[in-house]
Amino acid sequence: MAGLPDSFFHIIQVGDEQQQTMRSSVFVAMLFIMLLVPPSAFADSGRAAPNCTETTVAAFSSSDAISDGECVKVSLGVLMPGDVFDISINIIEDAMDVLVFDQNTIQPYDLGQSYRSSFEPVPSTESALGSFSFHWKVPSSISQKTWYIVFDNLDHDGDQGLGDLGGNDSRASLSVSAINEAYWTPFHDLIGMEADSYSTLLSGDDLRLDAGTTVVVTAWSLEGQGDVYLQTQNMNDLYTSGGVGTLSITGASLQSVQGSSSFSWIVPNELDGEVLVLIADNTDTPVGGADGTTDVRMTVRIELAPTLNPIINTDANGSTTIGAMVAFDAMSTPNRLNQIDSALWDFDASVDSDNDGTANNDADATGWEATASWATPGERTVTLWVVSPTGEMASTTVLIDVEDVIEPVARIGGNGQPNAGGWRLLVNDALTLNCDSSSDDHEVSLCAWTLDGTLYGQNNSILVSWQNIGSHEVVLTVTDSSGNTNSVSTTVVVVDATLPVLQQSSLNVLPSSGMVDQALKCSVSANDPFDASIELRYHWDMNPELDSDGNGDERDDPDRIGSSADLTFKQAGTYNVVVTVFDPSNNSDSHAFTIKIGEPAEEGSIAGMLLVVLFIGTLTMGIALVGHRRWQHGLAVELLVGRGLNTAEAKAHIAHVLDARKTPLFASATVLAGLDTGDVISGAMQEEEAKAAELESIYGSAQSAPTMSAFAPPTTAPSFSAGSQAAAADALALLNDQEPPNEPSPTTQLTSIADDLMPAEAPQTVVKSGGVQLPSTRPTQSTEPEVEAPTSEPPKDDALTHLTCASCGHKYAVTLPEGVPKAIVACPACNTDNIAQA
Repeated sequence: MAGLPDSFFHIIQVGDEQQQTMRSSVFVAMLFIMLLVPPSAFADSGRAAPNCTETTVAAFSSSDAISDGECVKVSLGVLMPGDVFDISINIIEDAMDVLVFDQNTIQPYDLGQSYRSSFEPVPSTESALGSFSFHWKVPSSISQKTWYIVFDNLDHDGDQGLGDLGGNDSRASLSVSAINEAYWTPFHDLIGMEADSYSTLLSGDDLRLDAGTTVVVTAWSLEGQGDVYLQTQNMNDLYTSGGVGTLSITGASLQSVQGSSSFSWIVPNELDGEVLVLIADNTDTPVGGADGTTDVRMTVRIELAPTLNPIINTDANGSTTIGAMVAFDAMSTPNRLNQIDSALWDFDASVDSDNDGTANNDADATGWEATASWATPGERTVTLWVVSPTGEMASTTVLIDVEDVIEPVARIGGNGQPNAGGWRLLVNDALTLNCDSSSDDHEVSLCAWTLDGTLYGQNNSILVSWQNIGSHEVVLTVTDSSGNTNSVSTTVVVVDATLPVLQQSSLNVLPSSGMVDQALKCSVSANDPFDASIELRYHWDMNPELDSDGNGDERDDPDRIGSSADLTFKQAGTYNVVVTVFDPSNNSDSHAFTIKIGEPAEEGSIAGMLLVVLFIGTLTMGIALVGHRRWQHGLAVELLVGRGLNTAEAKAHIAHVLDARKTPLFASATVLAGLDTGDVISGAMQEEEAKAAELESIYGSAQSAPTMSAFAPPTTAPSFSAGSQAAAADALALLNDQEPPNEPSPTTQLTSIADDLMPAEAPQTVVKSGGVQLPSTRPTQSTEPEVEAPTSEPPKDDALTHLTCASCGHKYAVTLPEGVPKAIVACPACNTDNIAQA
């Protein structure tokens, strides 16, 4: 089994001889245990552990010699990764190996095993003799570790024959101290470079700097000579490609560092934000530096001092107005190294709000952005303070001119009675007006008054009073501290206290109804003890529910004006109207009344009603005509029968009269009987008269009283218009089922009917009766005809027939001839026919 020592096989053989009876399982177990043991353990078995003396830095002293074959392990304690320590070592009398381990990598050394790959190569020095100083940065680690420096003056079993192998006693001293680095120290450590090589220490965003940043690079040599260069990215590209040209920034390089060397360089504006590269060089380029033929170890530190240059941006453009918000920010302030830890704003350098004795460092706002506004005009100094993580402060300022460009607001107050647009004041009363309620975004500095166009003082208040009614204008002009002005005016109306009164008599006659679109004449009157009637004004409000003039009172709108007004309504309905009287002082009295408006009658309805009335009248007239004709026809038959005709002769005679002449529609019985034109005798009497005529022609005539006489009171025919006569004729023809005659023309017919209805003279009616002749009548102007006295002697009382008029109740008497049982006699009072019977 390769790699196992001979002694191990000897032990196996003895075990096999003594325990031959053991089970094979034991052998397998032992074999498994052997496989778990590392081969190096078997290889180093037999090497002695160094058994170093352990001590601390504080206890370690050069007064104690480190003998040949001994070692001292000095504990540096638990160190924080990233901490930097200044280490100084001095070895005298004989060389030793100085080795650096952490708590893990030192174990192979303590066990006497090979440690060549375990110690830190850069800070460790083999065969060291003399003084060594360097800065060492604790390597990065997940957790803190304990670190050791071993002074080795022995031939360690694991040193593989390298380094100092002891031989003589030696002495050493050790100094270890922590370094407090500057806040911005991006690189600080001991580096090692083989011959003809280089190392990039910083690049990219780690070295992207603001203009104005100070860069300080320091190098300490430990072994050999090297160079340090600060390059731009273009220079570094040329350097790494082996090109020829400018390979470092002017004034920012260290060449052939021996001992300590440094440079300081400020980033110019043209390299603001550009990527820079820091390299350590151990080559023969650029020219002028080390030759790069030997290994180099040196400490390099780069320190940065970033600029604190606060910059204010604002949208105010140097000025603003009272109350306006102004935005500020510090976004343009350089901060690539996060050198700004905080920012605060002071918006008024004249006010020390924190009372620290410095007026311009008040923290009115904090952060990269802020807003401010000012309540008063004037120039304001805004200060921005920035503070670095190290407590450094820097500031900058900007001036803002705050202007008052807004006019003040003028307002008039007072102790009187306000009304729309001003104040109401009684005669001889006093009113105090003031400007106390006027305002401004800053302050009101002056109040000036004008009364009726005349200056009235520059006080906060004024007192006014008048003896007469009237209207007066008061103007207030206010001015603020910046000279801005504003004016407002008001009206003071001086009035009397008396009220106008509407007269009740005129209110009682206001209309209460009307028709649509009909103008209703409305008139009222009022009295006022103080004002003349001509100074009163009247408003007629036709819609009291609507405030059409916008004065706050719905009932006094001037829909019509004047003491008299024509009110017209477009729709039917009930309307409320309010009449109001005002005097010059605007005192008033009102009266409300209601008007009912109806729809007008349509023309078509009136015409229809007229047609209905005409039809009914025509029908009534026809019925009356038929009844009257039948009644008069019956009376005519009786008259003729009374004159000796029989019934057949009487009807035949009436028919002959109707055919032979035109009779009025309302003809009386005497006209129908033909008695108005002459006497009517029977056939027997005609024969007797013919005989008498024959005898008279033979014997001559003799004066004798007629055996019959006619009696008929004068009659007056009613007067009808031509249209009425025509309508009556048409109605009579309709009732008699007779067609109107075709012969005469319409004009002739109307004339004929008119002649029948309106005879020029009242006809004389002669009725032949049994031996009695009634006196004939003549037309007269009197409405009551006079009856002529008979020429014969008056009849005796026993022969009189007494009558009472059925129409008017008049009583009168007539004498019937002998042999006449009854006769028709007209009433002398009203001319109405009455029947007299013997």
